[in-house]
Amino acid sequence: MGLKAIPNSPCIFRGTIIPGKPPLTLGLCVDDCIYFSENKDVELEFEKRLTEAINGKISFMGNVTQFLGIKFAHHID
Repeated sequence: MGLKAIPNSPCIFRGTIIPGKPPLTLGLCVDDCIYFSENKDVELEFEKRLTEAINGKISFMGNVTQFLGIKFAHHID
């Protein structure tokens, strides 16, 4: 998909998957991942491509609430 590891952080990847749209950031740890972009279309395209790449054997669980022991709160301004 064109994502590249961030220097000094080999488990964090970033890249543009839709030309002209904001980049996607992906964090991986064993069999869990967290990803985000400023653009929802980019996130949906990532989900589509990942699902195709692994023959649909994945679950997307919605907004992250916890990852690697870190709790997340979502605030809308």
